[in-house]
Amino acid sequence: MSKPSNRPAADPPRRFDPPAALEAERLDLCRLLDTLDEGQWSTPSLCDGWTVHDVVAHLSTSTRTGLREMVVAIVRARFDFDRAEADTARTIARTTDPDTLVKMLRDHADSTRHAPGSSTPDQLLDVIVHAQDIARPLDLDHPVHPARAIPALDHALASRWYGAEKRFDDVQLAATDTAWASGDGERRLEAPLADLLLLATGRVAGLDNATGDGATIVAERLGATRE
Repeated sequence: MSKPSNRPAADPPRRFDPPAALEAERLDLCRLLDTLDEGQWSTPSLCDGWTVHDVVAHLSTSTRTGLREMVVAIVRARFDFDRAEADTARTIARTTDPDTLVKMLRDHADSTRHAPGSSTPDQLLDVIVHAQDIARPLDLDHPVHPARAIPALDHALASRWYGAEKRFDDVQLAATDTAWASGDGERRLEAPLADLLLLATGRVAGLDNATGDGATIVAERLGATRE
């Protein structure tokens, strides 16, 4: 009979908790937003045609958009979903000051309510990526946390909504700042995790730190050019 071990039992691996990750990301973003001045709030973000103020206004709708509000916005936008979201964000930004928007995000940081057709993983991805949409044009460093960002990236790759499957067809992805890789394509694209998230959601800015022959083909698919 083997002797009992005196070593303490190893802690079981922690399961990923999407609501907790979402709350943490919202609070991290609020801390970043607390540092911005008036000029930074009016700076164009990585989202085409959206200022930083517009992006934060959009994020404020995450926990308070119901089916009725969504249908009305889409009808007004002539059934163009992207236009509906943009129009709603700009309307809120025109009528709501930055401090109020930050307070709304902070007060509802732990909320898991989401718009129809959305989910907690979608919200998590949205906050992480939009934080980069805000920080990068302002030359501010807003690190992503691998424990929260990797599940968000996996979600983006698996979802049909973001177009990642077609964009990364035959491309192997690998993070340069953490242990993560995906795909078995003949071409390889390497980039920091934050840039992979940007590329997975269709943002050309994610190419800035990308290397490998896979970066060239992804650039072409995004309609961008590589120097």
